[in-house]
Amino acid sequence: MNYFVLFVLVMGLSFILPTHAQLQNFENVDVKVVSISKITSENSDVLKINVTFINDGNSASQILANTIFLVDSKQREFASSTYLQLKEKGHDVSSKDCPLIFTIDVNPGLSENANLCYEIPKDANLKYSLKLYESTPEICAEPIFDCTIKTFPINISDVSSDAKSLSKIPEWIKNIFVWYGQDQVSENELLNAIKYLVQQGIVKLD
Repeated sequence: MNYFVLFVLVMGLSFILPTHAQLQNFENVDVKVVSISKITSENSDVLKINVTFINDGNSASQILANTIFLVDSKQREFASSTYLQLKEKGHDVSSKDCPLIFTIDVNPGLSENANLCYEIPKDANLKYSLKLYESTPEICAEPIFDCTIKTFPINISDVSSDAKSLSKIPEWIKNIFVWYGQDQVSENELLNAIKYLVQQGIVKLD
């Protein structure tokens, strides 16, 4: 083999290997879902999952936030999102709901809690699970690595909806009711506003 090619390969591995090695004692990590809630919005929802990471080993473990994916029954993988990313898309979330998380360090014999948020489509009757890669999916896809992948099912029946999102009535809807009382909008416009509330699930008709 050409020595220059060999040098390039070695240098390339020197950049890849540290990234892969960041996840230490992965085998000792267990995941427990504490609670799940859904933050609803017009075009998509946010699934907020409170998770406990448990280290049953004898030395510290480290988990990268970009190695924890939500997988649905259509085999689609969703990367976690922070409150900054979700706010840009119009979701009503806070830094407490979906904090900035880069690494989760768990000391031996202890556990750490974290809130993970995933933007999901408005699909019904789907099953979900958390998929934890030993390293990033890009690294694990490399044939030279033998990455472990752990999957933890989620009981979607336990999902609750955040009250703040369900009671979120747009200001323009509120104004229409006021304007209707002042004869500034027509009955047809009022009915269209009520129809919108029903379509968005804000008001339910039995």
